[in-house]
Amino acid sequence: MEAEDPERLTLYLARYEGRVLAATTLVRVGGHAWYSYGASSHEGRDVRPSNAIQWAMIRDCLAAGCEVYDMRGISDTLDPTDHLFGLIQFKLGTGGHALEYLGEWDLRLRPMLSKAFDAYLAHR
Repeated sequence: MEAEDPERLTLYLARYEGRVLAATTLVRVGGHAWYSYGASSHEGRDVRPSNAIQWAMIRDCLAAGCEVYDMRGISDTLDPTDHLFGLIQFKLGTGGHALEYLGEWDLRLRPMLSKAFDAYLAHR
């Protein structure tokens, strides 16, 4: 890990009044950056901590010379009643555009552990 570029993976935290309300990870390889994972609390949603993090990541990627900022998936509907409508509205509102990729796959190195985890997720 010592040979790894220290700026390849960055953790972002959104704080408000001393409390962490959201967190994300950003992966950067050359001129391509990916919003990798994120989480936020229901607490403090009115101050939009997730939006603040996204804009900070976009700003930092531009400063680093990135040509692509990949926000990853979007829903396949523009129906305002869909529970993911706010997500696609935000992502498209950044001024980017949607691109279709082949998809993502998992390489399961421990199939039994993967099956157990899938079963857990299905029944939680």
